[in-house]
Amino acid sequence: RRRATRRPGALALPERGRALADASAERAPSSRAMSRPRGVVEPSMASVSVAEYHGLVSPAGWYEAASATAVFKSGHKYVGAWKAGKMHGRGRYEWVDGVVFEGYFTDNVAEGHGRYDWPDGGRYEGQIRKGKRHGPGVMFFADGETRYEGDWVEGKRHGRGRLIFSDDDDHPHFYDGEWFNDAKHGSGVFRYPNGDTYEGEWFRDSKHGRGTMRWVGDGRNEMYKGEWKDGKAHGRGAHVWFRDEKNDGVSVSRFSASANTYVGAFVDGKRHGHGVFKYADGAKYVGDFFEDQKHGFGVYAFEDGSAFRGAFERDRPVVAPGDPP
Repeated sequence: RRRATRRPGALALPERGRALADASAERAPSSRAMSRPRGVVEPSMASVSVAEYHGLVSPAGWYEAASATAVFKSGHKYVGAWKAGKMHGRGRYEWVDGVVFEGYFTDNVAEGHGRYDWPDGGRYEGQIRKGKRHGPGVMFFADGETRYEGDWVEGKRHGRGRLIFSDDDDHPHFYDGEWFNDAKHGSGVFRYPNGDTYEGEWFRDSKHGRGTMRWVGDGRNEMYKGEWKDGKAHGRGAHVWFRDEKNDGVSVSRFSASANTYVGAFVDGKRHGHGVFKYADGAKYVGDFFEDQKHGFGVYAFEDGSAFRGAFERDRPVVAPGDPP
């Protein structure tokens, strides 16, 4: 064996880029804001990109060392194991911009367990396939709080996973559920920092399908259960305004005849179409709604048993001249 300077063969570079965190209410940090695959460098490109090599060379002239260093003309650097002229075994690859991959290589490709580190503080630890996050792994974002724990496919969150925005015991903020192509997709639970929760179906990062939203923060005490489209109540559903009761000085939410309830059609988050609204005082309206207001034909039954049957316009009954108010 002898030491020499020689150019390596094909090199499939691991993922790189910037690791960012977007801790907005529902938007999950996307692959665009995280590390991106670098792509495969062709053998001819790799062979002309090495500035120097320091390590053992086999009798056949291949790089063959438990640990050797290659410095590329671009300034990138690899320190680690070599076999038959290729990075093979444990090694560390560093880009000039500070991005680092440390883990295992097979025939110049990052494979198995590994870790990426970005200069802004983001990092990934987990399984790698062909240089991309693939399999179970954890992504820690640059803000120091946000992290994703779960499945990856081809560098994207895909399968089952938990995105944690905050570990604050008093104000937990997370999404736990299914992912598809780096977006919340399928069934999952989203917990907001103010205590609100949504549990149900998702489609491309939006509430979509059937689900239940429970509002308990910011002075609200409500629940919607039904159909969703593009993040809004849309289709058939039930909206309940709970009343609070005191039990040993503790506020307890109860659904009873004294709570406002609406069951019916929704469009773009508003009561729209046919529905039934039951008021806390015992009154009830059955009829048409338009953009959250009674509008069209309906029957309003008062708490004393009397009723108005007829047309409504913008939440008010249409009374003909001479009719009693």
